[in-house]
Amino acid sequence: MSFDSLGLAAPLLQTLIQCGYRTPTEIQAQSIPVLLSGRDLIAVAQTGSGKTAAFALPILKQLSDKGLRGGIQALVLVPTRELAVQVADAFTRYSAGLGLTTLAVYGGVNIRPQRQALAAGVDILVATPGRLLDLTGQFGLSLASVGTLVLDEADRMLDMGFAPDIEKIRRQLGPHQSAMFSASFAQRERELAERWLSNAVSLAAKDTGRIPQQLALEVFMLDKPRWAEFVAELVGKRNWRQALVFVSSREESNTLVAELALDGLQAAAFHGEKTQGARRRGLDEFKSGKLRLLVATDVAARGLDIEDLPVVISLGLPHGEEDLIHRLGRSARAGREGLAVIVLSPEMRADLPLLKALCPALPEVITPEGYSPKDPLPQRYRDGALSTPGSKPANRSGRNAGQRPGTRTGSRTGSRTGGRTGSSNGSPRQSGKPARQGNAPKRQARG
Repeated sequence: MSFDSLGLAAPLLQTLIQCGYRTPTEIQAQSIPVLLSGRDLIAVAQTGSGKTAAFALPILKQLSDKGLRGGIQALVLVPTRELAVQVADAFTRYSAGLGLTTLAVYGGVNIRPQRQALAAGVDILVATPGRLLDLTGQFGLSLASVGTLVLDEADRMLDMGFAPDIEKIRRQLGPHQSAMFSASFAQRERELAERWLSNAVSLAAKDTGRIPQQLALEVFMLDKPRWAEFVAELVGKRNWRQALVFVSSREESNTLVAELALDGLQAAAFHGEKTQGARRRGLDEFKSGKLRLLVATDVAARGLDIEDLPVVISLGLPHGEEDLIHRLGRSARAGREGLAVIVLSPEMRADLPLLKALCPALPEVITPEGYSPKDPLPQRYRDGALSTPGSKPANRSGRNAGQRPGTRTGSRTGSRTGGRTGSSNGSPRQSGKPARQGNAPKRQARG
């Protein structure tokens, strides 16, 4: 199937060619005709499957067909600032030459420039629910002209407690078409969505709710206080230039960044307590290669799109299947190969069934050489110099910052989720050359 067969306008087709898109993904091929027909839609597809284009392209086609009208024509609600920026950028990229204006609004920044941009005229608005309610409640922004409402990462918005805000926003709309896109839907979210949508078409791309076939997976088990040391060793020995690390809380993110610095690895923490500017700087430095590691919480990382990200590291497992899919789905996007490394503690052995449910061909769980509870601890542990999660790290004795830990990490061979054996990204590095420098609450503050 080609994009031509989906009924998209010629300018859109030309833009897609310029963006390097040749054929639609499965969810795009399924969703675009439904949305162009005017039906409501519930669409479930893996992270990285092209969900943004699946709703952006039909919206742009509809708006270009009917010509410009006053007021906001399409509204996309998202859970995080980063996703708002990403989705708005995609709309802007796809709409080149159509004369349509897209704006992202979100909290954590001055509201005045957003109000000024809205006053100048916006066709497509991408918003976090909290900031949008600020604009409608305090500053009189009208949503009466909205003809299309999209909930992106809908499961996460509902899980974060945004359902009341979404309901308030829906009541401000006139007659409209609705679409919900997500990597997964729990039953309670699906029931709520079905109350909001009218005679909706439900779509699910193949292998939804599973780890991508092209993602190689490695699972290690070692004591939690040594996780930071092990991450530093993996990055150094395999010479990874870029890896996204997931942790369960803001405190763990800050602590891990400090611990990695003791090993000469500069990383940035990426979580909700960081200002928007700090998060943007950290992300930009990570994308540019200035930083090798970005340490993120699940909520903050929703919607992150890092092109060709080779490695994802999950320290522990998140609370549910959906968050695990989103963690691992940051790599191996759009059919590319990638590597996911999962690090567990012995106390987390009971969580293995979650992994096996998503990855039937789960590889052997390895305790890296030198990290067994029976192995002698490095001198810095015996000296009590190593910090524990949540405490302020002290200088590690036994090696200087930037010096690699000396123990090996065990086998580099992981099992691909499709049952094939694949090697991890990068190769072992035996030299001692220093590395290059460089639980989300139910509801956060709005936007």
